[in-house]
Amino acid sequence: MPVESSIASTSPSADSEPAVESPQLGVPWTAGGLEFTVSEPEGVPSAERWEGTIDTELYPDEVIFPILVTNTTDEAIEVAGSIGFDTFSGTHPGEYLSCESDVLPPSRLQPGRSAEWPECFAVENADDIVFTIYPPDDGPAIDYFIGSPRVDGPSEAPSNYGDDPQQAYVLMVQDAGEPLVHEYPDFAPVLDDNEGIVTAGEEMCTQIDEGMSLDAIYLETYDYLEIPAGADDNMLLANFIWDMILAAPETLCPEHQDVVDEWEASAH
Repeated sequence: MPVESSIASTSPSADSEPAVESPQLGVPWTAGGLEFTVSEPEGVPSAERWEGTIDTELYPDEVIFPILVTNTTDEAIEVAGSIGFDTFSGTHPGEYLSCESDVLPPSRLQPGRSAEWPECFAVENADDIVFTIYPPDDGPAIDYFIGSPRVDGPSEAPSNYGDDPQQAYVLMVQDAGEPLVHEYPDFAPVLDDNEGIVTAGEEMCTQIDEGMSLDAIYLETYDYLEIPAGADDNMLLANFIWDMILAAPETLCPEHQDVVDEWEASAH
């Protein structure tokens, strides 16, 4: 069952700086044993060089995020393939780009070691981005807000996804699944099946209504998905299923949002 990661924090003393309560650019943030520092994104005037690969009318801007990661544990941690990155800009998820860089994340990061590399995306608006990191555990995603306000508390159908609950759920699930598709393209047909996504979400609502435990709902959803070979033990998959479960009450059955709030509270 996915559980939230343990976020390192310290209580401020009279002589110290106030503790950071949410991820901020340029400020280290620890999750899953790794300390992440995301620097101010470097903007590229246009994504036209990617014409033919992406829709440059929908994604006119390219942004490059410098990433610094340090292993704060006493054991080696898998990095490449176990950390996911994603963006949302304007009204659309961003498009992952290769960066055309020779600097890549390491396969494994030894204790106390640091690694730095770029992550690149084509986006709708470089001045309005939510940049998300999926750490190498089954904890929550880490969101950085660039020029866009953070919205606390979901509505019945989040405005970024429209007013129709079913459509909103499909879009939320598809956004959550993008990092998984980047690693496992065979998973794309699952995200393209809008009817199947809605069916899965409605089934989750029924299971919540029947008092099924989060463990059981997670396992039922796992069995329902067509999981490509190799993805079954990837933390990106665990994060995706967790996001699917949380998105259902946010959109399809908001009367059960209090149940999800209890789940999240108990995971801390």
